[in-house]
Amino acid sequence: GRADAFWEAVLQPWDMAAGRLMVEEAKGRVTRFDGSEVSVGPDEIVATNGQIHDELMAALRDLDVPAVGLSGLDAGLGQHLAGLGNLAG
Repeated sequence: GRADAFWEAVLQPWDMAAGRLMVEEAKGRVTRFDGSEVSVGPDEIVATNGQIHDELMAALRDLDVPAVGLSGLDAGLGQHLAGLGNLAG
């Protein structure tokens, strides 16, 4: 499969380690919701192709993630990301 972006509010280290390595080796970006480095323990994660990282981070900030929680994202996120192009590739 292919995706340009992924985010998750709580992800375990074993669920993100390999994916994080692949994204970073492919020149993508992986950060926390606030832009800081992802920790070794359970953490939130935003991973992108690198080209849309700043725009996705801005959209998540506009929605007050993680305060909104993942269930509240569906309604508003599409509107915020409409200008980013096709995220699913």
